[in-house]
Amino acid sequence: DRQRAEEELEGVRHPFQSTRGRKLVVGYLQVGLGGATGRAGMDQVSSTLLEQSLSTFKDAPCLKESLGFGVGGGVVIAGLRYKQLRGQPLGAARAGFSGAVVFGLTCGVAWTVCRYRSGILASDRVMAEKLLKLKAMQDKNR
Repeated sequence: DRQRAEEELEGVRHPFQSTRGRKLVVGYLQVGLGGATGRAGMDQVSSTLLEQSLSTFKDAPCLKESLGFGVGGGVVIAGLRYKQLRGQPLGAARAGFSGAVVFGLTCGVAWTVCRYRSGILASDRVMAEKLLKLKAMQDKNR
């Protein structure tokens, strides 16, 4: 019974499966497989999640666009603030802080706008596909 359950799960990618192919048995899977395997430690799970997150970070939607806007805005504001505060004590630190704040805000806003636009495009695409299927069915019934 356990072997059959393992064979069924073999092709399924579990969220806690690492990129090296090791499977971690966690919580409900432990119960589902009869409890014969040990429960994975929290440090194993967190290290695997961190490993998976870092390996897929570059594939995040809208990442490059939002980071580009953030870096551009942060550098421009930091440069302008540095020019304005050049002779003052801690002028460079204030300019750097201003640039970091603008970087964070610009990245967040650009990412949100990009995700909103991509969501609208995806929903429009789904709607267009449904309309095309409906039109094809109507043409077929004629």
